[in-house]
Amino acid sequence: MSGAVIIGGHIHGLAIARSLGRAGINVHILDRYRSLARYSKYCASYSQCPDYSSDQFVPFLIRYAKTNFSEPLTLFLSDDFAIGIVAQHKKMLSEFYRIIYPDKKKFDLLFRKKQFLKFALSEQLPLPKTWLNAERADDISEYDFPLLIKGDDSLLFWQLTKVKAMKVHDKKELETALQKLAAQKLDGDIFLQECLPVHQNPVLSFTAFCIDGEIKSWWIGEKTVEHPHPFGIAILAQSIKKEELFSPSQILLRKLAYTGICEIEFLYDPKKDAYKILEMNARSWLWLQCAIVSGVNYPLYVHNFLNKKKQQYTQQYEKSVFWINVWHYILTAPIKLAQKEYSISQLRDVMTSKKAYAIFDRKDLKPFLMYSLKLPYYVNHI
Repeated sequence: MSGAVIIGGHIHGLAIARSLGRAGINVHILDRYRSLARYSKYCASYSQCPDYSSDQFVPFLIRYAKTNFSEPLTLFLSDDFAIGIVAQHKKMLSEFYRIIYPDKKKFDLLFRKKQFLKFALSEQLPLPKTWLNAERADDISEYDFPLLIKGDDSLLFWQLTKVKAMKVHDKKELETALQKLAAQKLDGDIFLQECLPVHQNPVLSFTAFCIDGEIKSWWIGEKTVEHPHPFGIAILAQSIKKEELFSPSQILLRKLAYTGICEIEFLYDPKKDAYKILEMNARSWLWLQCAIVSGVNYPLYVHNFLNKKKQQYTQQYEKSVFWINVWHYILTAPIKLAQKEYSISQLRDVMTSKKAYAIFDRKDLKPFLMYSLKLPYYVNHI
């Protein structure tokens, strides 16, 4: 069976490697760092690649494929910046890899948050109240604090502010925050949204594998515990059923004629008694393993589709499967309990339910052992 190249071998890269490796597919890992997936027994080879922003990244991918493979291999990516580079050079790279990720035009629509929100608004999809061009507090005619300040380029916004979103509680805080962002040259790269009550309602992810906008298989998960809270990295998540997310997701994916794996994030709006779309990611997500253990094997769907192999798509999946990043959970659960962001009953549910571990695997222990030995290093490279 033909192989696969995974660029980015941290937690969801490891999940992809294990999924494909168990199916007998040769897996080759490329990463800028000492990634976890290189230690997996399913890793056939590992090479360090240039930084995704380097001018050498694309030439390296071409040279790597020419040197090592006699036919194109399936390409998996777990980083938005890397996907953007591959999208920009998709035509050239498609001679050497089987690529499911969108071209540059569609990638920009999804990655640039203002473009995506304009598109979603034009299709009358459910969104939080949004101001796309508010660069001064006086630009907003109707205030409904608290508000969130977000970046059009979310990666750049995070790099400069170290947060995914800035929360402001009144007009004065908003004006101060906008002045700081202007000093960082981000004033034209932001938008504002109403702040939905994330403390009472966790972020939900509708995920799917699609071909030309038609959903072949889907799965829904809940980010149960994140750090920092809110707008942090998942530490605990679970598979759930929430049928009302299907219809808006289906409309969006059909309008995009989308092909591939995606994640659409939703948050509940109690004022409207409806779920609102926050964003869409054209890739797998950190807790991908939860979907796989629940019965939806997204990496195998992609590989089989690109290699024209017969595939039966799962229409049902197991709910109440908990995904857990063990060390992070052990370190943060007591704090969350003390801050009442987490409850004893939730802790009991985790202990008694089926689990999908972020890294731990009894049949593939080395990644977990290496992660445990080098915990500070890997925490800094999530």
